Amino acid sequence: MSDIDNIRSALSYIDPHDRDDWWHVGAAVKDELGENGFDLWDEWSQRGDSYSARDAKTTWKSLKPGMWHIETVWKMARQNGWKPDKPYTPPSAEEVAQRKAESEARRQAAEAERQRTWQKVKGTAQTVWKNSRPADLTHPYLLAKGITDAATVAGLRLNEYQGDINLVIPVLYGREIVNLQSINQDGGKRFLSGGQVEGGYAFIGKSEDVDNGVVLAEGYATAASIHQATGRPVIIAFNAGNMVTVAERLSQTLPEQVPVVIAVDNDASQTGIKKARQAAEFFNGRAVAVQPEFTMTQIQQFQKGKGVDEKGRPPLPSDFNDLHNLAGIEAVRAAFENRFRRPEPSPEPSQTAGNTESDIPSQQEQQMKTETRAATAAETNSIEFDGRTQETERSGRPEEHEQNQPQQKAAGETAKTTNTPKPDVQTAPMPSEQAKKAVLDLEYRIPDTLKTRYHAIGGKFYSAADGKTVLFEDKGRQLKTSLQDPQTVKDMLEVVKAKGWDNIKISGSKAFRQMMFIEAAAQGIKTSGYTPTQADLQQVEALRERYAKNGIEPVLTREQERQAETAKPEQEKTQAKPEQEQGERVHTEPDREMLAAAERLKAQSTMPSESQVNSSPRADTDNDVPIHSLGQEEVPAEVVHQTDNMKAAAMDTRFVSAKTVYTEKAQKLSKNEQKKLAFYERGVTDTLRGLEGDTRTDALRNYYEHTAKMMKGGKLDLPHPIQIPSHTQTPAGQKPALEQQPRHERSQEQEPEISR
Repeated sequence: MSDIDNIRSALSYIDPHDRDDWWHVGAAVKDELGENGFDLWDEWSQRGDSYSARDAKTTWKSLKPGMWHIETVWKMARQNGWKPDKPYTPPSAEEVAQRKAESEARRQAAEAERQRTWQKVKGTAQTVWKNSRPADLTHPYLLAKGITDAATVAGLRLNEYQGDINLVIPVLYGREIVNLQSINQDGGKRFLSGGQVEGGYAFIGKSEDVDNGVVLAEGYATAASIHQATGRPVIIAFNAGNMVTVAERLSQTLPEQVPVVIAVDNDASQTGIKKARQAAEFFNGRAVAVQPEFTMTQIQQFQKGKGVDEKGRPPLPSDFNDLHNLAGIEAVRAAFENRFRRPEPSPEPSQTAGNTESDIPSQQEQQMKTETRAATAAETNSIEFDGRTQETERSGRPEEHEQNQPQQKAAGETAKTTNTPKPDVQTAPMPSEQAKKAVLDLEYRIPDTLKTRYHAIGGKFYSAADGKTVLFEDKGRQLKTSLQDPQTVKDMLEVVKAKGWDNIKISGSKAFRQMMFIEAAAQGIKTSGYTPTQADLQQVEALRERYAKNGIEPVLTREQERQAETAKPEQEKTQAKPEQEQGERVHTEPDREMLAAAERLKAQSTMPSESQVNSSPRADTDNDVPIHSLGQEEVPAEVVHQTDNMKAAAMDTRFVSAKTVYTEKAQKLSKNEQKKLAFYERGVTDTLRGLEGDTRTDALRNYYEHTAKMMKGGKLDLPHPIQIPSHTQTPAGQKPALEQQPRHERSQEQEPEISR
């Protein structure tokens, strides 16, 4: 066992603000000290701004011994400058074996205890449910939330406990009740202690309506407002973290043609959208995320009479029930209009007597499905770093290459993978691109999108479901797996991107190589080891279109953001100002790139989908019919809103100049100073939420101008946001609090929806 004082010393060098680090440290301490480690971990946790005693206790109960070890704490602390009081003595082989055996024994005991508790709570939940009476719309919580549709309470019940009249919502798993969520008349929520919430859900609506589309939401009130507005079936996941687990199970049973809309809470921490992205990955492009948007007037109305929290911050509206009560049920209905889009089928090559290859893709697809069900492949599948052309391919500016693709799509062209324009070799690479190198070891950050499905230890990606099954392995230069299902292929490519690989060599079964080629090519990663057919190339283009049109974060939006932040020297007219530092540039004309990007975004929003083109009589009978005339005539309101803001910013030359100077200086800051800058950026973004047009542009310009003056070389001359109430000083290498603080909604946590 390790010295508790030594662990406490190491923890003083680790920042508890990052939710993933917070969870990993807790698991490591519990593995090392068992239940005796809670007080130490809780003491350290209290340094975090988002600390909650209830959250800490709930999370501690969910941590399983054996997943993370105390070496995790040592490594994290050393990275921040910690040195142990006494030299570290590596354990002997016998001690390592003993620790592993003890850890495994604790893990098995904890899992057995958890299963026993789950079974006990399940029995209690089913008994309480049987003894409860049907719910009605007169419950105070429903009245306060504006829920008036009887269909939203058809599956709920009421009971009385300790003077509270509780609205009882069943937590379903495997078609049986495993737990209950109770909501009292004041809006207080709780689950039965120790019961299962992981993977559990509730349902509003009729099961026969699922074929027309389904909504996945966090809390009951949000789901009820959505159903009341749209009439669509809604699945309740209870919290953002569990939404990912529910989505994974739902994707295995929901028919492939059923569209999915994920209702995302618009919270300041961005936890909702992060979890929605992870959940959407299971649906292969047919999931669309929708967030409520609030005006400044609505925010002020929401805050009336609510006071502030313990840190002096006023509350903010965040979910669709808030929108329902602030703007009416029609506003909720409008947010979901035209969102239920069925997935577009991949193009099918025409069959001719001489084209027997047209049947091959469907046969291969069926074979892939069969092999996926078997969950293993006869041979080892792998992708390997292929760096033969990596440096030369990075010699141009990546923005130029990426901006061309949407233009081609907007023009209705059917591009091929060999049509990608070559970058201008005479253009000097950006500093960040020159420094970017491929990672050929295990020293990189695991993508957030993988952390809910895997536990990555020593390069092995274990299934988060059981903690034992290795789904794929990172060997440094090579990723290996025995699987060949689409999700594993996507996840391996996430690692490829995290490691900065631009070129990969594919090996393994034909089905694996085909899937890997299609997915990699659609994401712009070059491959070798597989020769694609014409059908494969068509699938690549179809997948690119799907990502661009149906993704949660459209490709065009990301490119336009890059365009707004990047100014080409040849398009700028600069003049020197006395107060400027050498090298700063001042724009004296509008940002034409951003204006063009806004027009492209609006134009693409009216472009027809492939299914619209195929089903249009005009496309079959008329000659030279403009392709854009086959699409929708009206531009969606959210696109109009976005393009108007882009145009307003582009026309303000002072804004363009201020942001350019700000961006260039930010790139010169040290890593820690860039993190501090990110903290200030988030604060400004939260403060300006709801502002529109010139008001927002002026506020952002003022921020860019003032903050740019505070950047001097690699230093940001602004106060550090961290203030840690501790008897020890913050080590110089410690990570600052400005790192994003997502609520780590682990699937094991029994965390109720936050009261609205």
